[in-house]
Amino acid sequence: MDDLQAVSIISDIFNGHSLVLFEDKPAYVKHFKLQDQKQTEIWKDSFLLTARKRGLPSEKETIKRLERDGLWTKNDDSALSDMKAQCNNLRLTLKQLVLAKDREQVEQDLIIANNALAQKQALRKELIGSTADDFASMQANLKFVHNSFFVDPELSKRLFDDDEFDELDHNQLHELNMIYKKVSDNFSDLMIQKAVLSDWFNLYISQTENFHNFYGKAVKDLSVFQLKLTAYGRLFNNIFQYHDDIPDFYRKDPEAILRHVELKDIQSKGRNHKAFAPTRKAENSASAVFGASKEELKAIDPDAKTVSLSDAIEKAGGSMSMNDIIKMMHE
Repeated sequence: MDDLQAVSIISDIFNGHSLVLFEDKPAYVKHFKLQDQKQTEIWKDSFLLTARKRGLPSEKETIKRLERDGLWTKNDDSALSDMKAQCNNLRLTLKQLVLAKDREQVEQDLIIANNALAQKQALRKELIGSTADDFASMQANLKFVHNSFFVDPELSKRLFDDDEFDELDHNQLHELNMIYKKVSDNFSDLMIQKAVLSDWFNLYISQTENFHNFYGKAVKDLSVFQLKLTAYGRLFNNIFQYHDDIPDFYRKDPEAILRHVELKDIQSKGRNHKAFAPTRKAENSASAVFGASKEELKAIDPDAKTVSLSDAIEKAGGSMSMNDIIKMMHE
């Protein structure tokens, strides 16, 4: 993340809104609060009742019909659940891996699993078609978007009143949705974490322990992005206080930092780890991490001695026994 992007994210979160352009005119997108999410659920329930009165079937009713017709069975549901679990397990595995070569393979496996899951979900959606649940979600989302756009940074006047919003055509509604999605994507958890680790937020990170003092507002009045900014600020501030061995080359990489802390936790508890296999003899101890680069080994154990196995084999005349390798590790 470059400095300009970090400043933009931090500034927008502080302000509680983002400046955008709609049809070449400035507008302000409000950052949602937990109360806004609750209101959206209320709208959804209301629209669901309306859809049911109009005779639209619910998703559950449609699924039962598909089961009777043999178009979508409980086995398909089980397969879909298994595919979701596989994707989640691969994501968890990816967080635990340190070595680049191991991560690359799991990343490829995750891409394949996600694609398969997307295809299965698309098939299910195609078979189900339009339901009362879809109608309710769509209408609640439109109302949420309507109440998220304002003409002023004080967020005192909506960009459209009710009549004006109802007159917007499909293309205009689509553009509003895309603008809102782009704003939301800019404040994903990973983007906020990277902003927290930027040089620009370094001046604030030690002050994130107290939410109220940081923003001068009650916690209930904070946007979700403001809550996440201070929460991640506290997280990484505590990590830096209690882990002074984090390598400089990934102090701005939140995923690498969290992997580093997790690995240290595993080592301190004496548990096994795929990338770390301890071997002890007398008062000496050694750690073999095969396939690791010097940077990766330094991250795993800053005090470790790096040895090139290929150089050692060449020095030994072209071959080494397991006893020779173990002996080399303890030298």
